[in-house]
Amino acid sequence: MNVIGHREIIDRLLRACRRKGPLPSMLFHGPIGAGKATTALYIAGMCNPESQRKSIFHLTHPDVMVVSYGNTIPEGPRPEDFDRTKSISIDVVRRVREEVGKPPVEAERRFIIFMDADMMTREAQNAFLKVLEEHDDRTTFILIASNYYRLLPTIRSRVIPVAFGGLSREEFMSYDHEWKHDPERLYNLSRGSIGLALMLDRKPLDLWARYLAEILEHPSVKLVSAIYSTIENSKDLLLFLIPFRVAVMKKYAKTGKPVYRYLFEDSREIEDMIFRHSSVEVLVHLLFKSLFEFEPAV
Repeated sequence: MNVIGHREIIDRLLRACRRKGPLPSMLFHGPIGAGKATTALYIAGMCNPESQRKSIFHLTHPDVMVVSYGNTIPEGPRPEDFDRTKSISIDVVRRVREEVGKPPVEAERRFIIFMDADMMTREAQNAFLKVLEEHDDRTTFILIASNYYRLLPTIRSRVIPVAFGGLSREEFMSYDHEWKHDPERLYNLSRGSIGLALMLDRKPLDLWARYLAEILEHPSVKLVSAIYSTIENSKDLLLFLIPFRVAVMKKYAKTGKPVYRYLFEDSREIEDMIFRHSSVEVLVHLLFKSLFEFEPAV
């Protein structure tokens, strides 16, 4: 299994694995797609005998559980239908508690990798807190979160935080992939996150750039509708916000007009509203609200 970057984090955790005794539970936090889950799976494998690593890396080992919404053990670190507006329910946590109550089957160290732990409901987090307090020394939880502060302080205080950042340009460019878009552009948009770059690479970035250039010069309700037609769901809207912010901040730097700063600030509010299950169509129109307040619409 190949992990690009994060060598300092990996080396530190491998040294901890080589020491006798329990491995503390951790919170891997940082940008979406930065490699947190890949690193967690790699550590789970390297902390167990070599004979077990293949099954661990292929998610077939009975003592390495990847937890997400809906399914306790999905086919990959994150489900195909991943959607940030969904949540991890208390029922998922209860299933985890049942598994943790049993002894490990094969592993020397059992790992529970909790994908997108910040998607747990408040009820689920309170239930998980009890699991975290009561699990045996052979089990290590690794919580994966892009928003550290959505987790209860009582959970954060019981795990060791491990901060992930984006890859360097050299590390990013070493990733072997046939990019649809310019990798330099993807590196800048994703800030060095390969996972985020892969998601952006599947989106109509050129079309979005053209629409944004047009609408920021000549506000048009018709263009807002055209932009909405390219956005299928809340995940698409979250991805669209990335080039949107780049475009409005470039305009602000060039013109100094406050409307572009307001648009940037509005995008933060829109992102929060996405997580509160608001209508995507309504949010796309709200995203450009400040623009029409300053400029006449076409």
